[in-house]
Amino acid sequence: MSIKCMIFVEVSPEDLGKVVKPDKQLIYAKGLKFQDWDEVKTFPEEDIDKFPEVLLNKRYIGIYDHWDGYPPDIGDTLLECFNTYKDALNLMLFGDESTIVDFLRPHALCSTIDKNEDVVSPLLVDDIPTDLFYSCESDFVYLFKNGVWLYADAESGLHGGYKWYPLEEDLMLANMKHFIIKSKPRETDYTGSVLIRGKKANVRHFLANACKLTELNNGRNRWYPVDGTKQAFIRPIKDYDLTDAESDIVALFLYKQNYGIYTDSLAKLSASYNIDFRLFACDNGMIICRNVEVTGGNIIKNEYFMPEDNESEDEDSEPNWPIISFGDSALQKSRAYRGKCELSSEIPDKKAKLLQALAEEQEKHYIPKCPCCGKSEMFTYDGKTDGCPSWYAGVYICDYCGCKESEERIPPLSKWAVFKKENAHVFFAEENGKH
Repeated sequence: MSIKCMIFVEVSPEDLGKVVKPDKQLIYAKGLKFQDWDEVKTFPEEDIDKFPEVLLNKRYIGIYDHWDGYPPDIGDTLLECFNTYKDALNLMLFGDESTIVDFLRPHALCSTIDKNEDVVSPLLVDDIPTDLFYSCESDFVYLFKNGVWLYADAESGLHGGYKWYPLEEDLMLANMKHFIIKSKPRETDYTGSVLIRGKKANVRHFLANACKLTELNNGRNRWYPVDGTKQAFIRPIKDYDLTDAESDIVALFLYKQNYGIYTDSLAKLSASYNIDFRLFACDNGMIICRNVEVTGGNIIKNEYFMPEDNESEDEDSEPNWPIISFGDSALQKSRAYRGKCELSSEIPDKKAKLLQALAEEQEKHYIPKCPCCGKSEMFTYDGKTDGCPSWYAGVYICDYCGCKESEERIPPLSKWAVFKKENAHVFFAEENGKH
C-alpha cells in the first residue's frame, strides 16, 4: 500500500563532521537483500558498491520511503532490523527507498529513477521539517533518537510540531489508537479535474493565498497543495488572464486528493473566497467516481458512483453500481461497493441481525471502539460513528481492520469483538438488550 513516510536518525555528537560510507554487509546480516519488485532479480553488487560517502554535517539525516509506511509494516521492520544506532544510520546512507519491508529497493538503483537525481540522496537537516505532510505527501514520520524508534502522524507537524509516540510500545501493546486517530481516512486517492468559477479577483485571491500559485503559465510542472483541505492539490494546465478583477471566469485545473474527497473543506473555501467548485474525479483504480458541486459555500451535489460495465452481457453479472450520496450509512456504502442488496449470505442470521442493529447504532451515536478488533478508536462525525465501511459486514470498522479486509486478512466473525457477550455494553445501549 502506498503509505508514504519519512525516516530520520539523530546523528550522535561523536559522528558530526565525519564522512561515512554505507555498508551493504550490515544489510545482508539482517537477512535483507537489495532487490527489485521481481523476486528473482537482485541488484548487481557493483552498483551497490557505488553508493557515495556522506558527510554528517547536520543534526538529523533522513530518507523518504514510498511504500508500506504504516507502523505495523515499516515500523515492524525498523524495530526488527534497524534497532541500533549503527544499523539505523547505515540505512539512511542508502538514500530514498521504494520500500524496506522484506527487501531494500533504493531509488538510486531503480531503472526508472535517474541515478544522478539529488532526491535519492539522504536529507541532512538541523531540524526536521514540519511540512512533510505537504512537501513529501508523507503520512508518517519516524525518528531514531536516544536508542529508541519514535513515530508521529505527519499532519501533526502542521499544528505546533510533531507529536511523537514510542513505536515499540504501541506495537507490542497493539495500541493502534495513536496512528489510527491521527491518520487520515483511507478511502483512496482521487485524480481528476476541477472547474473554479467566480470573479477574476476572487479566483486570483484563492490561487495566491490558498495555493501559493501566482503564475499559472509557469506553474504547470508541479502540484500545489490547497490550504484548508486534507491533502488536496491542484495543477494549472493553461494560462488565464486574471487582470480584469470584476469579470467572471471559469478556470480548469487538474485535481488530486489523497484518501478521499472532503466536501466540507471545499464548502469553507467556497464561502471564504466567494468562488464555486465543480469537481469530477476517479479513484486510482477507476472503480469509484466522485461528482461534487459547491456553490456559494453550499454543497449542491455530492455523489460517488461506479461506472457501468457496458462490455458485459452476462445476465448473471452484478447489477449496475448505484449512485449514492457521501452521507449514506456504512451499510449502504458497503452494498454499493459490492453491488449487493444485502449482507453477505455467509453471515448467519443471528449475527446479521446484530450487525444490522450495530449499523443503526453507529448512525445514531458515537461508538468509540472498532467492532472488529475492539481496540482501535473510531472516527466521529457530527456526533455519529465514522470510519471504514466494511465491505463484508456493512458496519463501520477502524481503518486498520479495513486495510486488512481489503487484503483479505480480516479475522472471522466469530473473533469479532462485537460478538463477545462481555462487550455488549461497549457497542449497544443497555436498554437495547442485545446479545
